[in-house]
Amino acid sequence: MDKTFSTMLYKTNEEITGYAWNVSDEHMINVNQSKHHTVWITVESLLLLCILCGNTLTICAVVLSRRLARATSSQFVLNLAVSDLLVGLFLPYHMSFYWDNNQGASEIACLLKFTCMVFAFCNSLFSLICISVDRYIYIMYPLHYSTRVTKRLAWTVIGSGWIYSMIIATTPLYWNNWPAPSCELHEVLPVPFTMLVLTPNFALIWIIMFMVYWRIWREAASVRRRWGNYQGKPPDGKSIQVVLLVLGSFSICWMPFFTVLILQAFGCLRQSFSSTLYKSALALAMTNSWMNPLIYAWKNSEFLSAFSQLLHCKIPTTDPTGCGSIGQIALEGGPSH
Repeated sequence: MDKTFSTMLYKTNEEITGYAWNVSDEHMINVNQSKHHTVWITVESLLLLCILCGNTLTICAVVLSRRLARATSSQFVLNLAVSDLLVGLFLPYHMSFYWDNNQGASEIACLLKFTCMVFAFCNSLFSLICISVDRYIYIMYPLHYSTRVTKRLAWTVIGSGWIYSMIIATTPLYWNNWPAPSCELHEVLPVPFTMLVLTPNFALIWIIMFMVYWRIWREAASVRRRWGNYQGKPPDGKSIQVVLLVLGSFSICWMPFFTVLILQAFGCLRQSFSSTLYKSALALAMTNSWMNPLIYAWKNSEFLSAFSQLLHCKIPTTDPTGCGSIGQIALEGGPSH
């Protein structure tokens, strides 16, 4: 009897001890997860502030400045700013998944998270293509630019980009892996969608931008040589800097994200740090949305003048000024044409 009682007491103590360890482990996991989420909420909140401020100022400059509003090239910059602003506006919804762990259990809430993100990103990337092609046409065919690239054509292309982005973004609503183990992109989106839709789109955009800016740089350098601007220094030094800035920032921000997507799709990353690596790459990709105004608007003298007046609570009245060489015009955003 005593032996039986002792055995029962031992088993009970063992169960209690095991339960206590499980509760302790679960508590530590929750604490670490909470700290982890706090870090990413802080990072994405800073990104949110930068994205909203930079792109809102760019939108106001184009809308309120009559000279910028008349420029066909400014419409593409405006569309880029609106697209990047959407990235910022969707960020709070993305961050809400850190606050409420149960939100990812809802199919609609989870799929909407990726639909919004893919839509804003696709539209932003499409806008970069529009800007690069617009500059290419202006630098290669300056005499025919105003007749070839009209505002109607610009808004038709912009509208097509929104429709195209919407088609890609809504595809996961009816093509997904739900129910999934967690509301993570590599868990919810099918591998074929990542490999045959998202990744090829990025690769195509990068190739087009590289080829276009390479041609612009060559033409700008050629024109500078013909105009006799050598003066003992490389005639295309500033052009090279701008090309490296455009392609470099785009590559640095986006290549890690798609690299992580590919590695996750093929299961090449350990689960222990796959999520952290993905969040880091995503934050870097979102950084491109606050860098774009700096690259495509803030380096243009007309935009800078409009920004200065806006920050002094004045309506922009940009005066026409000299625009520099044709290489600078094409690479810095172009004049009002």
